[in-house]
Amino acid sequence: MPLLWLSLAFLGGVLLGDYLGWSLTAWLLLAALWLSILVVRPVLSRVPFLQRIHLPDRVSEPAARLCSLIRAPVPYPFLLLIFSLGGARFALSVPRLDERFIAWYNDLGVEYVVEGVIVDPPDARDYYTNLRVRAEEIHPLNNSIDIPVDGLLLAKVTPGDDWWYGDRVRLQGEPGAPPEGEAFSYRDYLARQGIYSFLSYPDAQLVERGQGSPVLASIYELRRRALEVVYQIYPDPEASLLMDAT
Repeated sequence: MPLLWLSLAFLGGVLLGDYLGWSLTAWLLLAALWLSILVVRPVLSRVPFLQRIHLPDRVSEPAARLCSLIRAPVPYPFLLLIFSLGGARFALSVPRLDERFIAWYNDLGVEYVVEGVIVDPPDARDYYTNLRVRAEEIHPLNNSIDIPVDGLLLAKVTPGDDWWYGDRVRLQGEPGAPPEGEAFSYRDYLARQGIYSFLSYPDAQLVERGQGSPVLASIYELRRRALEVVYQIYPDPEASLLMDAT
């Protein structure tokens, strides 16, 4: 039960952090306040003057019922501390937008060359393939001086090429913010996954293979072979359902 309360408090902090948009410093200051209350409260309870202060023995029946309903198995200051840490965790996940972050170059109307590594298995569709790339370097098309950058981007490339997890690729195009739909915010969907930049059908070239984690590469290769076996055993739509489940 205490773990449930702590998890709810942390999740509440994350959700409110998304809504309020407070800075990391603000959430850490709030967490420090609740931590200080946790530390000071046992000390104050030993002060003789405070020990002589008594609260009323009886409270109203509605207040008693309310207290019984919201009674938590852990101290409330500790719950509020975890709540503040949840907000701080969300604030920490929001990227700092500067020239070292790939989204800094969104929607400038300039064609760039971006080099990075594919960090997930390619998502192959009928008419395109999505590549999730961790950007490492960028430079304008008419300037060969590379600028170190960080951050994820989604590149929608033409289908048919043999892309793999861990491939280092060079992409040429105009970075932009992910598109927005009328009924669905694709931009918000990608932002929750840490992706803030989008390249639509860039000129994509393979630079080098095997630049990812060897452990993840082995897992993804095992998954690929398992899917091949599934398609050999089951027809569609059963095979596609099993593929989506993995």
